[in-house]
Amino acid sequence: SGDLASLVDAVRPSVVLIVTDRPDGKTAYGAGLVVSKTGHVLTSLHVIEGAKKIRAMLFRQGRVTYTPMDGGLTRFL
Repeated sequence: SGDLASLVDAVRPSVVLIVTDRPDGKTAYGAGLVVSKTGHVLTSLHVIEGAKKIRAMLFRQGRVTYTPMDGGLTRFL
C-alpha cells in the first residue's frame, strides 16, 4: 500500500537486538539488520567492539518487551 506502517511491518523481521557482554562485566545493547538468508547481521562497530560475547534476538510478534519492568532481557537469553 506504500504507507509507513506497511513498510515497518515488511522490514521489522530483519531488525535484531544485539546484546553484548563487555569486559567490565556490563551488558550493552544495540541494533542490527539481517542482511542475508544465511543470517549475517550488519551492525555498527561500536556495538560489538571489545565484546566478550555477542547475541542477537530476532523480532517476534507478541513478545513481551525486554524492559526491566517486564522482567528484563535475561528471560530471552
